[in-house]
Amino acid sequence: MKKPGIIIGVVFVIVVSPFVVQYGWNEIITTIVPVSKITVWQALGMDALLSFIWPVLSSKKESEEDYSYAVKSSISKIITCAFLIWLASLFI
Repeated sequence: MKKPGIIIGVVFVIVVSPFVVQYGWNEIITTIVPVSKITVWQALGMDALLSFIWPVLSSKKESEEDYSYAVKSSISKIITCAFLIWLASLFI
C-alpha cells in the first residue's frame, strides 16, 4: 500500500523540482545578473547536478518508512522553496 505512494511521490519530486529551479533562475537570477533564461531541461540538469553535490538520501536507509520520510521531506522542501522564490520575486 505504501509502495505506490512512494513511487508517486518520487515522480512528483522529479517532475516538479525542475520547474521550481527554472522559476527561481528565470525570475530572480536573471534580474540580478545579466544571464539568459533557462529551459526546463536545463533546470532538470541543474537539479540533478545539485542533487549529486548535496544528496538528500543516505545509503544507510533501507526500510520503506525511511524512504517515505525522505520523499515527504523532499516534497515539503520543494513546496517551501517554491513559496520562498515566489515571495522573493514579488520584491524584485
